[in-house]
Amino acid sequence: MQAKLVSYKKTGRPEITGTNKTFSLKGVLKMVSIYVSRIEASSTIDSISDHLKDNGLAQFQVKLEYSKHPELYKSHIMSAPTDVAGKMKKADLWPEGANVSNFLYHLGKKKEKEKEQTSS
Repeated sequence: MQAKLVSYKKTGRPEITGTNKTFSLKGVLKMVSIYVSRIEASSTIDSISDHLKDNGLAQFQVKLEYSKHPELYKSHIMSAPTDVAGKMKKADLWPEGANVSNFLYHLGKKKEKEKEQTSS
């Protein structure tokens, strides 16, 4: 008997978004996390927040993230609703040399595991 290769197509789960605004029950906006790196080392969370507000963006959170070379640059994770996050990914919003991408959660978990292994 010969082995037969079988592949299964993943089917997406159906998803809907509620539209009724008359309920006392309220929903929350879907948030997207964005990773911004290579921002000048002297920058602060407040200066980045002010920069985004000055450019017409609202409803976001900024958090400082570990960077490989903290003496040279800082990295930040920003959370925002999907419509605001799309505006945050525009190149003309950021200084020359800054990197902007979606935040990959699994990489953060990998770094934490590596730190735990090296410390023990």
